Amino acid sequence: LTAIKAWAVGHLLVNGDLASFILFGGLLAWAVVEVILINRQTARPAPPPPASIGKEIGAVVGTLVVYGLIAWVHYWFGYPAFG
Repeated sequence: LTAIKAWAVGHLLVNGDLASFILFGGLLAWAVVEVILINRQTARPAPPPPASIGKEIGAVVGTLVVYGLIAWVHYWFGYPAFG
């Protein structure tokens, strides 16, 4: 949900039209409400055990791949992601 909030805020900062405000503002509001509702729950799960270094490296590689795909899709649609 934090990633959804960051994504929505980023798109709200660069898009000023009404459609973007409705889409990204709505998703931002949804994510904020969900975080509030989740934090109100009484039962807290036990924290997971620490991940191994292999899983951490896999997460970094996966993140870079997804980031590259997102940037490529933005360029493909004609919206440069890097300036």
